[in-house]
Amino acid sequence: MPITSVAPALRTKRPIRWAFVALYPLWLAGIWMDRVRKRRELAGLDEFQLDDAGIDPDYVRREVRKPFWRA
Repeated sequence: MPITSVAPALRTKRPIRWAFVALYPLWLAGIWMDRVRKRRELAGLDEFQLDDAGIDPDYVRREVRKPFWRA
């Protein structure tokens, strides 16, 4: 079998997305930091602000206790 017949098969494979692999940890860290920031802001709201926004205080307590990696 000539080598030229193998080359087209290699070209049809899907290339690895190295940029995605390299940048995924940075993207994930950004998501986690955003969750931490939003949960801190939510924890800082008082009863009047929560009532005004229609947010249940029990929901806030549950959300604030979640670890940063849990959505």
